[in-house]
Amino acid sequence: PDETGQIEILLAAGELMAAAPDRFSFTLLNMAARGKPARFIESGGSIAESLSRFQVQAAVATPFILGNATASVLYVDSVDPAIPQDTVEGDIDFIIGLSQLASIALANLSRADLERRFAEARSSMFEGTVRALASAIDAKDPYTRGHSDRVALLSSQLARALGHPESTIE
Repeated sequence: PDETGQIEILLAAGELMAAAPDRFSFTLLNMAARGKPARFIESGGSIAESLSRFQVQAAVATPFILGNATASVLYVDSVDPAIPQDTVEGDIDFIIGLSQLASIALANLSRADLERRFAEARSSMFEGTVRALASAIDAKDPYTRGHSDRVALLSSQLARALGHPESTIE
């Protein structure tokens, strides 16, 4: 749920696709939004009003954690009383485990993207430094002006002719 308590559904399947926001358990969603998986399995005792209206037998809300924040929450429920309780419990454990693995994968992708951006920045900074040094050398004497650029061009053409990969030529 957002700051106003409204749920933004990004993807839904089955009965949840057409469900109104009151179909979801805000208690479970709020727990998951705080970073803790939350589950509900009907056991004949008291049941949350939001879940009893739709005869929900089991529900789980599990977070996708990115860094120190919850990036998203996966909410799954079941209204089929024919499914055995041990199967439902196993499915809930599987969903929670899957979301934890997805969180790790998201963190790894985020870290890889950050490392790639840092590498690009380092490369750009290094290239700028080399260009500044070459310009300083070229500016010292009109006779040598452009010499560094010509050497770089000829060196890269020679490396290509010898079959070196572009990463090495760079």
